[in-house]
Amino acid sequence: AFAAPVSNVTFTTTNPVKETTADWSVRFTPTNGAGGELKAADKITVTFNSSFGVPSSPAVTPGSGFTGNCTATASASGTVVTITLAGSTCGLKNAAGTVTIAGITNPAAGSYAANTFSVSTTKDSAASPTSPVVITGGKLAFVQGPTDGFAGTALSPAVTVQVQDQAGNAAFASGVTVTLTPSAGTIDSGATA
Repeated sequence: AFAAPVSNVTFTTTNPVKETTADWSVRFTPTNGAGGELKAADKITVTFNSSFGVPSSPAVTPGSGFTGNCTATASASGTVVTITLAGSTCGLKNAAGTVTIAGITNPAAGSYAANTFSVSTTKDSAASPTSPVVITGGKLAFVQGPTDGFAGTALSPAVTVQVQDQAGNAAFASGVTVTLTPSAGTIDSGATA
């Protein structure tokens, strides 16, 4: 029987940009005491909203809160990731724990209801985050603009374009191909392209 629901559930990523691949950190607190303590061979079940893409064998890393030599393996069915803890001294007791799940494909931009995400463990029943999960639309930004140069010579440093979230933060591991196509028109200096 389950001791109680896990608590303090959050789903966060450094890359909340639509239709990109991201690592998601899932934080939760098991019930206190021996009833909610996790150790090797125990399972953590993480459910993502059905619009997200989850690889069949995602890489998972136990992070903060876990003690000992914790490692983990994972398998997925649809958007449900089942994580099995390993390591002879692995444990999570009386503390919040974080697992990072790699390779999740973000859906279209939008706000996804909190109750469509959840975490449960071998010992504790499921709980959802209290806030919706928000995926943003990406934007392109020039982080290194063109410099003076001569016709037929490459500009140095090279022009660099970055995919960013709506707040201007770099979208890490975005996997998005950016193609710039020259067009005709007037350049700021008044010359014609």
